Amino acid sequence: MLRVEFPSQCANRILDYRKTLDQYRAAANAEGGEVLFDCTNVCFFRPFGLSLLTILLFDVIRRERCTVSFNRPSNSTVERYLEDQGFYSEFLFAGKIVQGSGRSTGVKLKRLEMYDGSYFDNIAQWLAVNTSLSPDTVQTVVTVSLAEVVNNVIDHSDSAVGCYVCAQYYPAEERLFFSIVDLGVGILATLREKYPALKSSPEAISLAVQSGVSGKPIGRNAGVGLWLLTDFLKQYGGQLQIVSFEGDWTQNSE
Repeated sequence: MLRVEFPSQCANRILDYRKTLDQYRAAANAEGGEVLFDCTNVCFFRPFGLSLLTILLFDVIRRERCTVSFNRPSNSTVERYLEDQGFYSEFLFAGKIVQGSGRSTGVKLKRLEMYDGSYFDNIAQWLAVNTSLSPDTVQTVVTVSLAEVVNNVIDHSDSAVGCYVCAQYYPAEERLFFSIVDLGVGILATLREKYPALKSSPEAISLAVQSGVSGKPIGRNAGVGLWLLTDFLKQYGGQLQIVSFEGDWTQNSE
């Protein structure tokens, strides 16, 4: 049996998932046998960790090469979080779908294979109610910046599973975490044809967040989404983390 084990703290550091990703690659390339996704010891999830778990599990299941099972978290709070964020609605375990009750501070997991205007409208409405951002600011961030990130996945990533999106607001921290995860070819591959001097993923990410930079012809907000997002986060003291292959790029409010 192959095991894909998630760490006790499924937060935002990609290095915390090094072992998990190595195990996932072995499972994704396996021909037959059993694969166990093990979350028994998970004590905490951020949206990034939850999106990563969901997309890796979905990818192995959809290949239909192995029998896939899942060990639920032993922590009841974490288990309830998975239910409320719609994790079990994506999969059929133990012969039934578990429907969570949802929570006012979260935007449920959703797999996107194409732009979904109604989904982003729902996110905008949720942000307007649950944060202090103005309606105009919310519309700019959601309909331009976040939508462009998803469009990049759809247009360029060649991700066979699209992307998973989810969000969670933490009132005690006064912080909103929004996560988009795909299994595509990476930013370097999408920009290299137009910018052949690029040599590494960190270089490619640093270029991609600049205004007007895009791997596609200019149009439909091309080259402005990530730049507007970085500018917005600087103004509001936020942080942006982009992970692409060996590139791990973070911008803080400075």
